Amino acid sequence: MSPITYESWLERLDPVSLTEINNVAEFQTRIDRKYLLKVNDVLEILRRTEVKFQALEIGGKRQFKYRSTYLDTEDMSLHKAAAYKRESRHKLRVREYLDSQICFLEIKSQSRREESVKSRVEISLQVDERNLKTDLRRLMEVSKTKNFEQFDSGMLKETVITLCTRTTLLAPNDSSRVTIDMDCSLSTCEEDVSIFEGWVIVEIKGGPKASPFDRELWHSGHRPVPMSKYALGVALFFPEQPTNIWTTTLRKLEIIKS
Repeated sequence: MSPITYESWLERLDPVSLTEINNVAEFQTRIDRKYLLKVNDVLEILRRTEVKFQALEIGGKRQFKYRSTYLDTEDMSLHKAAAYKRESRHKLRVREYLDSQICFLEIKSQSRREESVKSRVEISLQVDERNLKTDLRRLMEVSKTKNFEQFDSGMLKETVITLCTRTTLLAPNDSSRVTIDMDCSLSTCEEDVSIFEGWVIVEIKGGPKASPFDRELWHSGHRPVPMSKYALGVALFFPEQPTNIWTTTLRKLEIIKS
């Protein structure tokens, strides 16, 4: 019998549409728990999971490439707010779904209680300063975010770029979502680095209580880690910036030494 691969396991799941997932999850206030696992560990846990997942399927595909370009001020004030765990914390990014050629400007806000709220507007694939100013205004109009300065587009710069292949799973019984990011890389306009070889980022998006899949991960010896792909990129490409709260993950990925 052929061994079960990640792709073959994924194909066994019932499909769920993007509309169905958005009806459950879009714009909801949620708690995100992130795990960093080796590829083989993820596959072993998925093989024996008792959670009846459904897999996001679009156009017959269940794995999707996406690229995120993070925007920040010249003094990296958005990153610093997260690093110092300030009450008002935001990530601003351009998210491109490469398979469907759809692009969004997104703001993801987080409170001290680790609750996350995401808002976004669809934008052109060709982003320039003039379009960005208009897009920012549209985003602020629909955003639930409070206490966020509407930055002038001229104050913002591209910082870290992330590229990943993502699978999205829905657990209908508890309305939690699980994203599994593989083949991730970090870059700037000048430099490209792959630090995730052999690693998978698993993120569970749900309520404050642990989901059944959280508990399965815990039972297998895996615990949530402080994780931000943007912060990891900042640690690599802007080492003068504060990154202390992510030290555990930085050491795990050998970005810094123990």
